[in-house]
Amino acid sequence: MKPLEPLAFSYSRISRAEQRQGGGLDRQASLAASWCASNGFQLDTQLDLSDRGRSAYKGHHLTRGALGRFLELAQQGRLGDSPTLLIEAIDRLSRQEPLDAIDEIFIGLVKRANVTIIDLEDGQEYSRATLNQDAMALVKLALKCQASHDYSKRLGRRLSAHWGQHRDGLRSGSKIHRGDGGMHPFWLSLSPDRSAWVPNESAAGVIAAFDLLRTNGLLATATLLNEQGHAGPKGKPWTSHGVRRAVTDPAAKGDLVMFQTAAAHSERAHRRWMEAKTEAAETGERFIKPEPEVIQTETIPGFYPPLVTPEAWEQVQQRMTQRKTAPEARGNRSRGVGANLLEGMACCQGSGLMGVTASRIKSTGELRQYLRCRRRRERKPCPCHGKGWQLTQLHDHVLTRLNAHMLEQALIPGADGAADLMRLQLRLKAATEQQSEASKAAANAERVLEQAMEQGSFDLAENASAIVEKKRQAVRRIQAQVAELQRDVELTAARARPLHTIDVSTLMRDITAGSVTQQQRNQLHRALRDADLQVRLDDTDAEDRRVGMRFGSAAEWQWQPWDPGLSRMVAHMGGHSLVARLDGSAAFETSDVDQVDEDYAAGPD
Repeated sequence: MKPLEPLAFSYSRISRAEQRQGGGLDRQASLAASWCASNGFQLDTQLDLSDRGRSAYKGHHLTRGALGRFLELAQQGRLGDSPTLLIEAIDRLSRQEPLDAIDEIFIGLVKRANVTIIDLEDGQEYSRATLNQDAMALVKLALKCQASHDYSKRLGRRLSAHWGQHRDGLRSGSKIHRGDGGMHPFWLSLSPDRSAWVPNESAAGVIAAFDLLRTNGLLATATLLNEQGHAGPKGKPWTSHGVRRAVTDPAAKGDLVMFQTAAAHSERAHRRWMEAKTEAAETGERFIKPEPEVIQTETIPGFYPPLVTPEAWEQVQQRMTQRKTAPEARGNRSRGVGANLLEGMACCQGSGLMGVTASRIKSTGELRQYLRCRRRRERKPCPCHGKGWQLTQLHDHVLTRLNAHMLEQALIPGADGAADLMRLQLRLKAATEQQSEASKAAANAERVLEQAMEQGSFDLAENASAIVEKKRQAVRRIQAQVAELQRDVELTAARARPLHTIDVSTLMRDITAGSVTQQQRNQLHRALRDADLQVRLDDTDAEDRRVGMRFGSAAEWQWQPWDPGLSRMVAHMGGHSLVARLDGSAAFETSDVDQVDEDYAAGPD
């Protein structure tokens, strides 16, 4: 029987995500495979050890990349007693300063995790044995780390100088682009002689968006732009997010804003620094990390050809702000659900969440709302066909089926629900007691540390300091457990509320008549969410679509055919329940519906 070949792990890294097209990862993988074939090793293919766009100069590959995960697994002993790590060269592992690189990476891997590192560039092996026996191996390693760090440092200075010259050219107007144009607004292209920016075919859509936003919201504007045939960003259909980004970009009025990405990164870094400082103050820990600089943006007016005047741009910004802060919009966001009563509960047969879109009927000018799969709207793969489901008709269908027979399924069974709730409450009580005990233990450890410091006993103080840190960590863990249990108790108690206390018939009548109040909408939406209502819209067969409903993920789907004519029937019957059974025996009687609605409800494939 052929003996098993030992495993080897290959780590590969590229500094920028754009380098994926250059074959750097494939080259590094090929070198590792060749070494394994020549040395009787089997290359591991289960663990992904590739860092794409992680900087080894800043240590990002170690703090939040694949190398950090490998180091953690190796130190935990989950990769074997002495795992072998293959690297193309030392600079793949680190470009940090030599002392940091040796201490954080090589000592962490070789000494603490007993990893054997193979440098495929020169075949040098770095392990506990080689570094202990050959003093020059450690010297060579330090020299390699120094060379890698110096190279990155020189490259950083050159890039900084290059971008400084580029920005000076932008400020003076002597330079309008870099390379093939670089990042720029999607509605602009370089002129044939590459001397100026000129609007392209997408500019008409942006201009139309500014005009439509004077009387419409973002969602209606995106829908109207698509109906008018305007191409969106990258040639894709318009979305509310795409409209917002286009009309809020100062480039539409001709201004170039520099340092936007750097400013956003610096703001996030400063926010994390503030959170860490606050946490340290709350726990009484010493905090000496310097405050990061917040980078400011810089605007160059008149850099791009404007699509709208500065006054028109400002008017649209004010209009969007007014719509966002309007009492009705603020009320919907703060007090409950908007137009879609099934928000967060409806999905397609591929489990993609459904979002609201709007379409204007050409014959009447009426703006109607539909539910469509968000994945399909964003041109992402999904098993569904992306058909539209008219929102008011879907509301009528779902509410009609909410009869006593189905409402019984919405309740957590009395005995089981009570047992679950009691079990969670007991766990919460025990965790709260543990939290109290852990807090007392931490306070005692802190007193011991203070006494040791007062007596000048540094050995005792060192031991007490380590104990204090462990006790504080235990307190934080138990606090997280208590918070999670509190949320579970609240959710279980909320789901146990009886859904049949809501007068569904009255709500249906008010919704059909258009007289439903926001309080009623919130009441029904909250109750259905608490009862874990799930609605699945199946358009596999365009001629025979169906709607499935259930309460809870463990329940069976209850399917019924989709009938767009139900809305008229509900209105005619005054909102009373028409479907008394869920077994499909009660058939819907189809009534006449406008042809334009049927066409849109079916939608394009």
